[in-house]
Amino acid sequence: MRILVGAFIALMTLSPLYHANESGEIINTAMGKVTVKSAKRVITLEHRYTEMALSLGIIPVGVADIKSYQNYDGIDGKKLDTIENVGQRAAPNLESIANLRPTLMIGANLRNAPVYPVLSSIAPTLLFNYIQMPNNQEQPLAEMFAEFKTVAKALGKKEQAGKIMASYARTVAEAKAEINHLRQQGELLSDEVAVAQFLPGSPKLRLLTTDSVAIEVLNSIGLQAAWPVKGGPSTFGYRTVGIQTLSVLGQANVFYFNERADDHYLESTLKSPIWLNLPFVKSGLTYRLNQQTWPWGGPVALEKFIDEVVNDLKQKSQKKDREYAKNAA
Repeated sequence: MRILVGAFIALMTLSPLYHANESGEIINTAMGKVTVKSAKRVITLEHRYTEMALSLGIIPVGVADIKSYQNYDGIDGKKLDTIENVGQRAAPNLESIANLRPTLMIGANLRNAPVYPVLSSIAPTLLFNYIQMPNNQEQPLAEMFAEFKTVAKALGKKEQAGKIMASYARTVAEAKAEINHLRQQGELLSDEVAVAQFLPGSPKLRLLTTDSVAIEVLNSIGLQAAWPVKGGPSTFGYRTVGIQTLSVLGQANVFYFNERADDHYLESTLKSPIWLNLPFVKSGLTYRLNQQTWPWGGPVALEKFIDEVVNDLKQKSQKKDREYAKNAA
């Protein structure tokens, strides 16, 4: 792989597909300042930026891991049915990318930094920190919105970005009001929440930490982290733990999802004595998130995440009311 990348770098150095000294929009990225002249042919290499482009009205000419995006993030996913897949997010197909002759590429520093010299020789390439918080920063939500505004600037879609951010702000305000209403009515069964992602075919899971976008989002609507642990800059907003660790969550609302809808191992885990005897399971405070709920996404995916969490909490409180009425009758 290193030999192939090295050969590609040498080739592109001799005959780059674009000239970096052309005037255009100057964009700040994790790799420094990048000049973007045109966003007519965009390639996205990470789900978050694929979502951002689509939500801003731009259909990329190439996308990494299209099927994965459609399965897990899913925002405007059908628009990618006829778009070329350019390899995996962490291992993009450089030849396919070059053949598409992009004018702009957007990806994640943690996955694409090793091939940045090649990518940037093909077209201006914006790499962002994504879920990796540098220098012990603890504002992943602010970081995501900064990335969104930067992507909108590069794509020439500032006005559309403003509308999306206004919609997100309304969703947060409405969700916070609903959570407060449930609390005042005594129908919020717990103020505390946790979010976990089960790993396919494994007894391990990723428990999201306080420096994750998802937990910060839930804090913003009036809920509290049941697991007050920081992941740190090298953990990407989660820690991988065993199921036994979940016992510390007590009577919290626990939202969970998994990487694969057909994960039979997870189904057996959910029937195991260890799981069934966890305090929040015994209290009926578990919620299985929709397969296309993506807590690492952009503003539109996070709006969807908020709506699902609030709706699940409302349905749980309504179910409790029905059971109470039935027992009182």
